[in-house]
Amino acid sequence: MATKTMNLREMLNEAVEGVEGAYAIGLVGLDGLGVEMVNADPDNSDDTEANEEMAVQMASLMAAVTKGASYLGGGKIKDLIVEAQDRTFLASMVDKEYFLVLVLNAEASMGRGRFEMRHIINKVRREI
Repeated sequence: MATKTMNLREMLNEAVEGVEGAYAIGLVGLDGLGVEMVNADPDNSDDTEANEEMAVQMASLMAAVTKGASYLGGGKIKDLIVEAQDRTFLASMVDKEYFLVLVLNAEASMGRGRFEMRHIINKVRREI
């Protein structure tokens, strides 16, 4: 029996559905352009706009942290966690040009989010 491979959107949908309290997940370039963004509620256009802006801001932050870590001799950045009052942003580098970002509400399990990120990141690496 042939195994069906998942496309990027399907992988991201699976990940966002696997974490209770997830708002969105996306593959983003360090240039700030979202390659693919998936909202937990695809009918909410406000979420779509907010997530596109979030992608730009996270890319800027990832670039700055990457530069800072290199300057300080810390090596390559693997993960970045930004925990704000209402949202938590988990970002993981996929390769030198792209990262995944998972947006969680304040009550979501960060551990579950990190687990899903580790699970999906290897699949995404094979796709890009």
